[in-house]
Amino acid sequence: MSPINAQVGIVANCGGSYPTGEPFHPDTLYPELGRWIKHTTTDGTANRVYAGVRQMFHLLGLDDARFGTVNWNPLGRYIGPNQTLVIKPNFVLHESGRAVGQKCLTTHGSAIRAVIDYAYRAMEGVGRIIIADAPLQGARFDDILKDTGVASVKRFYREQLGFEVELVDLRKVAAYCDDASGFVHKQVTLPGDPAGYRVIDVAGRSAFSSWPDYPERLARFAVADYEECQTRMRHAVGRHEYVVSGTILGADAVIYMPKLKVHEKVGLTTCLKGMVGTIGSKDCLPHFCAGPPARHGDEFPDAGRALSWIWSTVRKCSQQRVPLWMWKRLRRGGMCMAGIVLARNGGSGPGAMTHRRTPVSAGAWYGNDTAWRMVDDLNRIALYGTKTGEVATEPQRKVLMLVDGIIAGEGEGPLRPSPRPVGLLVGGENAWAVDVACATLAGFAWQRIPMLRRSVWREGAEGHLLDPTVDLQFLANVAEFRGLESIKTNAVHLKAPSGWIGKIEA
Repeated sequence: MSPINAQVGIVANCGGSYPTGEPFHPDTLYPELGRWIKHTTTDGTANRVYAGVRQMFHLLGLDDARFGTVNWNPLGRYIGPNQTLVIKPNFVLHESGRAVGQKCLTTHGSAIRAVIDYAYRAMEGVGRIIIADAPLQGARFDDILKDTGVASVKRFYREQLGFEVELVDLRKVAAYCDDASGFVHKQVTLPGDPAGYRVIDVAGRSAFSSWPDYPERLARFAVADYEECQTRMRHAVGRHEYVVSGTILGADAVIYMPKLKVHEKVGLTTCLKGMVGTIGSKDCLPHFCAGPPARHGDEFPDAGRALSWIWSTVRKCSQQRVPLWMWKRLRRGGMCMAGIVLARNGGSGPGAMTHRRTPVSAGAWYGNDTAWRMVDDLNRIALYGTKTGEVATEPQRKVLMLVDGIIAGEGEGPLRPSPRPVGLLVGGENAWAVDVACATLAGFAWQRIPMLRRSVWREGAEGHLLDPTVDLQFLANVAEFRGLESIKTNAVHLKAPSGWIGKIEA
């Protein structure tokens, strides 16, 4: 099998903020779009994000010979007239509380708008463009569309171009949640993916199968706030099933547009982790194994495990089973108790994380050996999953990655990150290679992140993500980011999540 292009493009100096004038028109009438896109910003402000996306296509050498002419068609490599393109952003959660207006949770509509324009040009106005994702169960999809500005982009295309950009919430189930405390009031059934779902079994090719204590681990699979029995029903020795979006599997091409953020369970969430958004039922996604490592788990470390076990049990037994006021009191009491115990112990002991003031829960630490394996399985499916639900040995669709790092998320990601303006876009065709670049830009040693270190070609695992003999090539519009060593030197140094501090920094 021919390896996927391992070139990575990095566009810097895109500004530390997003344009505010919806629907995010370009500030210049670019020649290649003149026949289709005739609108520009009306207030004279620059749209550096749009220009950055355009520069990314040029950096990656897409239709390079015709760049600068009316015939330049960078996305013609992926999509054409009468075909279907899916844009898969990171729409994990609506903005609430201190996250309102911070723009560090989700992929911004200004970057998505630029991609839509070039896709529309490649299709010559005839085809399907679908924006699809499966957010967190408590996410309010309409609010996300408003937060990101994507609703205004859809409206512009319908009213000005007579073209329907389709928006699809891939979830089968959502929940009404209390934003402040995470309490789940009730779950509701959604229409789901109009193209349906395929249950895909990666079987013995699953990354879970390499565990030395494989059977014991399977019996402990869990996802916070989901029924454990449903998760474990999908997984057994030699069987690992995932409920995958038919829209994603049926697309001629997919452009993945994740957000540059840290993640409490895998260290970093960009391209590889973003594949979780292709799954309709989150309860098929093992995020951790219940209990500490001494008992075949990775929910929390052995050090301080009694406190973490109490916290985990209280959460599991009270979620959706007690009234909101009681949930809040239990939650507040648990945090206070944890702070007192940790303060008295000075955070000491093997494996203790002294920076934490609450117990580790739900696999939110560097010892999580489950989540990256689930991510590995999903990436195999995303690239090699067929429309009918099998796993092939050759790529089944064209893919492109474009990471929104204009405002990155650091600290307690992915749901409670702090904003960090860095003005970067990162792109390429190989999810692993793009994530290595993102990790290095974030100031992390990618080899210390299991999701990156271990997502490599395994003997006998045909059709995997990476041939390790491929030389990574880093292309950039500034000298500071040309080459891995230069990227290390000029990294932006995002703050790691609490459970990873001191474990992944370069």
